Amino acid sequence: MWSFSKLFSNKEKLENLKNNVIQNRISHAQLFYGHEGSEVLPAAFAYIKYIFCENKKESDACGQCIYCKQVETLSHPDFRMILPFPSIKDKIESSKDVLSDFRIEFKKNPYMDLMQFGQKLAQEKKSFAIPKRECSELIHFLNLKSYYGGRKVVLIWYPELINTEGMNTILKTLEEPNGSTLILLVSYDIHSILSTVLSRCQKTFFNKPNTQEAKAALENHLNTVYSEDFEALSILTDSHMGLMAEMLMNNNPVGEYEHYFEAFRQYIFGIKNNYLEILEFIEQLNNKGRETTKYFLLFFLNKISTKLRSRSAVNYQIFQMFSEIIERSVFLVERNVSIKMTLLSMIIKMSKVYRYHNKSNRIHEIIEI
Repeated sequence: MWSFSKLFSNKEKLENLKNNVIQNRISHAQLFYGHEGSEVLPAAFAYIKYIFCENKKESDACGQCIYCKQVETLSHPDFRMILPFPSIKDKIESSKDVLSDFRIEFKKNPYMDLMQFGQKLAQEKKSFAIPKRECSELIHFLNLKSYYGGRKVVLIWYPELINTEGMNTILKTLEEPNGSTLILLVSYDIHSILSTVLSRCQKTFFNKPNTQEAKAALENHLNTVYSEDFEALSILTDSHMGLMAEMLMNNNPVGEYEHYFEAFRQYIFGIKNNYLEILEFIEQLNNKGRETTKYFLLFFLNKISTKLRSRSAVNYQIFQMFSEIIERSVFLVERNVSIKMTLLSMIIKMSKVYRYHNKSNRIHEIIEI
């Protein structure tokens, strides 16, 4: 599934994790957390594989023993993964029903977030959650005797999507585990996790990779050397390696975003007032899905920010409000709010802001490419 040798950021923390395994100082409840699109989830899999490996070296797991291979295929009998899923009767009723899809998509893009995974399942408009029954099955699994007689490990991806009732179900196990166990939470929003759960976990925060680290990681994973301006790509995606990987695998469709940006710009500034035409562009983005729409909004925000930095003395208030409106739109798209309504609301609000604050003839010049 992954290994330490494929990780390019947070080296000191990775060394600490390896040393804890070698010295048999593995805390039974741990929380790995950081930004979506960082190396948090790959680091969790590298850690788990290192724990189970029977021929581990100081630097990494061997990757060849039966235990490593079983972790790679998510088939190790003493390892379970729990992740959010859209509940669909007779189709998706537990984490197990989406594990195969997860393994396929993780192999393609190990930095993906839940929205990207949802789109690959063609279920991005559904609500993803981890119900209480998953937590009850986790407890049952940990109470069973270890198949190999060693440690049992549970990985929970997005524990913030477990409701309060479910979290309370695993609270006692986090405090007093049975036997040699590890419950590893991988979170991107620890503020949504119960404080009683957080207090029982050993925490490791993973920083976002810098531009050089992201470039090295993506080139290593995609096995290609890219000549693109990674700094611009990093700014556009807010250092989200999952988005960068997706864009690179899809030949970085910035040209398409330029097309939408120009149409939105002309409508917002009253250069064109064809309402039906802008609705057609919104419909196109809606048909392309949440992931593409989110990319476009990040591209839009980056355009605004770049122009603002180049001429920061001009109409700062207008651009500050524009940025807030776009950021809010990104949030709504991520939360499964209607794409059409979100985009329409965004351009109407930005148009109103422009008309209200139109005190400078230089606004078009700043936005124009």
